Amino acid sequence: VFLVSVVGMIFVAAAETTFAALLKPIMDGGFVEKDQAMIKLTPVLLIVVFLIRAFGSFADQYCISWVARKVVFDLRAQMFDRMIRFPTSYFDQQATSGLVSKLLYDVEQVAQASAVGLRICIKDSALCIALLSWMAYLSWQLTLVFLLLTPVVGLIVRKASLRFRKTSVGIQNSMASITEVATEAFQGHRIVKAYNGYQHENRSFEIANFANRRQVMR
Repeated sequence: VFLVSVVGMIFVAAAETTFAALLKPIMDGGFVEKDQAMIKLTPVLLIVVFLIRAFGSFADQYCISWVARKVVFDLRAQMFDRMIRFPTSYFDQQATSGLVSKLLYDVEQVAQASAVGLRICIKDSALCIALLSWMAYLSWQLTLVFLLLTPVVGLIVRKASLRFRKTSVGIQNSMASITEVATEAFQGHRIVKAYNGYQHENRSFEIANFANRRQVMR
């Protein structure tokens, strides 16, 4: 399945590069020189390119999603098996909602990160190589300027990535807080009713909910 996804990514990269390469002959031959042969050939070329891209995109997204869900399945099973074997002292120190949040949300984030990482490493790398090759064919000077600017762009992306990672951790912690407050309120609903603690529980949930909203908006 993963190999099919890789083939799909390569097809997408090849189709997008081919489309970029076809723009000049289509514009020059069809709109400037009024070449009848090019005008008739243009729809066929575009349809073929878009069909290849559609096939590659479907294979890429479906297969990489399958791989990501398999990662979730295996990771959750292994994580649950390890967690239930922890000593009682560990469960006494940890909130149940936090453990559930790790099992549900954290594993989901790992799957999404693995899928995005694989797509970036394979499809985007293949696309960059193909487009750079085409750029070098058209103008090696422009390609050289682009390559010289790449480290600067990479530094900016790295800084942004670190900030996004920090924000993601904050979002996960805030989600765990929401789960913890809601779980405690629902499990202890008899105590809440007996002591008329609705206002206190609403306030606690409002604080956790606002913290989550603030983290997401960052």
